[in-house]
Amino acid sequence: MQQQSQPFDDTQLESPEDNIGPTEEGKGQPLIVFEDDEFIRKWSGPLLIGPFVPAIFALVVIFSGQLLLNTYTGTCGYSLNSFISAAIAVCYLFLLFYAWIFLGDEVRLDFPQLGFHNTVILKPITTLKFVSKGYAVLGLTSFIVWIVGSYLLQLAYFCSTTSPGLYQYTQFLVVVYWLGFVIVILSVVNMRFGLFVTILIKQQMRPETVEEMEEKIFRAKFKKFDPEGDTAAEMNISALQLEPFLEELGVFVPGDEIASLRQTLDPEDTGTIQYRAIFHWFKNLNSTLDQNEASLSSVDDIDELTYESDELDAARLFTPSSGDLRKRS
Repeated sequence: MQQQSQPFDDTQLESPEDNIGPTEEGKGQPLIVFEDDEFIRKWSGPLLIGPFVPAIFALVVIFSGQLLLNTYTGTCGYSLNSFISAAIAVCYLFLLFYAWIFLGDEVRLDFPQLGFHNTVILKPITTLKFVSKGYAVLGLTSFIVWIVGSYLLQLAYFCSTTSPGLYQYTQFLVVVYWLGFVIVILSVVNMRFGLFVTILIKQQMRPETVEEMEEKIFRAKFKKFDPEGDTAAEMNISALQLEPFLEELGVFVPGDEIASLRQTLDPEDTGTIQYRAIFHWFKNLNSTLDQNEASLSSVDDIDELTYESDELDAARLFTPSSGDLRKRS
């Protein structure tokens, strides 16, 4: 019996989205979230390799702390041992999270009696942003624990004699943690705002430009007439102070032009002249004077070149040529 061929159905082909992987329930979004290349390039090293040294410190705290809690002698009126136990717990959480980043897998729980039917309870970490959030939670937790431990250490000063081992180990934990905390914070600030801070430092260290020096001198002279103004938006002088202020600047304005200048700087006739308005006028005045000086210097150069050319022509006129010299000889 011959089998009839079925018509080709292109809807049975898998679309590219079918290969992305499982999606979250009810959201239709892929589990693996692809982050931008800039974020990965900048933060992958610090988030994945950077915690290796803190992980070693966590291992040391776990082993040495457990050993100390089982062997220390003496008594202390403050709960330094509770702080050490809390520090060990934080170190365990940190190591579990750090190991899960590399080794984590999907964990399902199948316990029908409790209502769990092949339910996913743990998933692998798939994004660096989730890693950063996890570190932020662990960092906040450790910060609170070590704040309490530092406070207890200050109160338990006399425990250095009644239980020296407990006191010295607590001191070790507090010093090493805060040293590492400062290093981590500085590193994060450098990565996040390093370029901005570098630009800011360079701007502070670079020499002042001519325009900045002019404004600095202008502001100092303006402050003599308005000592209460702090910012450019607040600084102003009365219209009657315009003429003495111009004399202070060394700018001469004919008396018949003062009224027109007041109208230009105070068009609404408020009786006050704002700092920005008069400084803008002063900058335009300097720019105009500079352009005039440049044009005058170029005219002088042309006149000088013309004068030198005329002198050269006159010298050629009165200087005998080599042919004339041969004839004379």
